[in-house]
Formats: sequence, structure tokens, C-alpha cells
Amino acid sequence: MHQHSEFYDLFSSYFWLIFPIGVGIIVMLGTWLHHRRALSALEAIQSYATLGKEPPPELLAMIQPKRREQNPTERARNMTLVGFILLAMSASFVVMTAFMGGDMQQRGSMYFVVVMFAGVAVAFFINAWMTRRDAARDAGQADHR
Repeated sequence: MHQHSEFYDLFSSYFWLIFPIGVGIIVMLGTWLHHRRALSALEAIQSYATLGKEPPPELLAMIQPKRREQNPTERARNMTLVGFILLAMSASFVVMTAFMGGDMQQRGSMYFVVVMFAGVAVAFFINAWMTRRDAARDAGQADHR
């Protein structure tokens, strides 16, 4: 029987944590870059203010977060897509857990991940369904006016 280091055992048991941690790091990097860009824009706006001039609208737009409003149909489609991706991840963990050796404690933690992904997928599906329902209801009320 092979004796591995504790780090190897930790990584082999929890390798899937790389993905959520990686996404978190990418989001934090994007937020930090936006913050740096907004700070430079604020410095430029401050220099315009000391000169008594009006800053250009492009400079003011750099401070605002870049978010576009999605229509309900597009939002529901995106939530459904995320739900299917999470459902596929849940299925892949079921397959991986079925072929994984080890004691029941290790497999039990993997079943927790399966249930977690499936539950979040169901939440996305329900949210997409409710968004479509509300959009249809709003469209019906707009037709009656």
C-alpha cells in the first residue's frame, strides 16, 4: 500500500474545490481591475473639478459599473442554461462517486456535493420558470391596457 503525504491526500479528496476557488479568484481580479480603473477616472475627474471644467461623459461612465438590463426571456434562458450545467456537474459527480473507491465517509462527502449541485440546479430551474411566468403575466397586463 502506498503511503502518501497529507497534502496529496488532501488534494485527492478535495480536488474539485479548485474550480469554485478559481472562479472566486477570477471574479476578485475583475473587481480589483474595475476598482483601479474607477480610481484613475476619479483622479481625472478631480483634476477637471480643480480647473473648474465639466468632465467628459465618457470619464463619468468609467465610474459606473457596466451592467446591462436583460429582458426576462433572456434572463430565464440564461438561468435554464446554468441549471442544465449544474445538473450535468451533479451527474458527473454521481458517475465519479460510483467509480471511486474508498470508505463511506469519502463517498458520503461526494454525495453531499451531488445533492448540493442538484439542489442549486433545481433552484435555477424554478427561478427561470417564475421569471417566464412573471414576464408572460406582465405582457398580458400590458395588452389589456
